[in-house]
Amino acid sequence: MDVGVGTGYFPAATLKRRRGTSSSDLESNGVFEHLTLVDLNANSLSSASRRIGEPKRTRCLVADAFNPLPLPLVDGKPEQFESISLFYLLHCLQGPPSSKGKIFAHLKHHLVDGGVLFGATVLGKGDFRHNLFSNGLMWFYNSIGLFDNWEDTEDCFVEALTAEFHEVESKVIGCSLLFKASKPRR
Repeated sequence: MDVGVGTGYFPAATLKRRRGTSSSDLESNGVFEHLTLVDLNANSLSSASRRIGEPKRTRCLVADAFNPLPLPLVDGKPEQFESISLFYLLHCLQGPPSSKGKIFAHLKHHLVDGGVLFGATVLGKGDFRHNLFSNGLMWFYNSIGLFDNWEDTEDCFVEALTAEFHEVESKVIGCSLLFKASKPRR
């Protein structure tokens, strides 16, 4: 599952690297059996789905990840996935980091045992300095409401992830936080 699909770049890039085999071999090569794209914007979903180019195995879901996802129950439990990605979504969500972290509580129910939630976000604060260009972009994007990340820190997101998962890894590269979480607290 990919939440906050944007342009569909990350799943499409993964598939492109694996395209050395035929499209029918994608599943057997561990790429994916099916892909669920989740976003509030139907246009983003449509564009991302086209870019990925696997319409028979790609499902689009217009939904707000701040709320339980309207996915079907399977054997009385929410539908589950081997992986859930959140690439460059969190810094676009409105509100303080503590409210953004609530998204993890909803998504953890959709991971199989042994599954992983992973992603990246642009931080507003930390042991780094935004350069002149990124500082200008941060100011502009925050002023027009595209970003809301002035208060976003690695610690805030790691704390939120640790509240929902037993295993959490994080690393800051430049001003971006990369994170990985597994073993959901049930």
